Amino acid sequence: GLLGRDHVGRHDDFFTLGGDSIVALQVVGRARRAGLLLEPRDLFRHRTLAALAAAARPIAEDRPAPEALPETGPLPLLPIQAAFLRQPVPERHHWNQALLLVPHALPGWTIVAQALDALVAHHLALRQRFVEGPDGWHTETLPHAPDPDRLWLRPAPDDDTLASHCAQAQASLDLGQGRLLRGLGLDQPDGSRRLLLAIHHLAVDGVSWRILIDDLATACDHIARGEPVILPSATPPGSWARRLLACAGSRALAAELDHWRGLDDAAAARLP
Repeated sequence: GLLGRDHVGRHDDFFTLGGDSIVALQVVGRARRAGLLLEPRDLFRHRTLAALAAAARPIAEDRPAPEALPETGPLPLLPIQAAFLRQPVPERHHWNQALLLVPHALPGWTIVAQALDALVAHHLALRQRFVEGPDGWHTETLPHAPDPDRLWLRPAPDDDTLASHCAQAQASLDLGQGRLLRGLGLDQPDGSRRLLLAIHHLAVDGVSWRILIDDLATACDHIARGEPVILPSATPPGSWARRLLACAGSRALAAELDHWRGLDDAAAARLP
């Protein structure tokens, strides 16, 4: 399971067993896939399976109507994206995160390529483009189109060659073209395989990786069985950006400003 344990009792504490906020997101995602509506805060309020089961609701009762916004076109920048784009980064395209996976059972590279395509189709954040104009940076979501070049396939006869291929893959991202994800399939002389995933940091973080890897595995499984790829719902980046900006400009948040400005620096220095 997600906690890496063979047995979890109905009254065992989620966090005592090693749960954290990132695992909580995965629990929420899997519950929704099973037709149950949970929120991340539910796992903090109801820390046992028994309590959580009582708090879960069927999705049909509470699912909000989908936001009637276009999936492609101009989007507001997230504050963290705007902050990054203001920095004088010399290799802005190469500011990525990467995972080199050693799968126990990897399907053929054709299936992996199709699964990556399904991942990009599902997660709009993976097909944003960022362009610098006279009045600053802008972002938009591109329409989905299959990309036969999304997954590179390379032989890796030794560690130096493997490292070189990985470096080239990570350097191949392009913000202006919306090329935020690169897959690299590596075949080794002993018959084993490696899969490198490189994603620009504007589109991924430590929490997102667990969601994306789970979705990629699900997509591979569905494709291998000849089924349509069905992934858990994902919040469009435009919707998240608008909600975040609305919160930042809200009266409720402005009312907290005096509290933070009034904090005593000396009191903060006394923290252990």
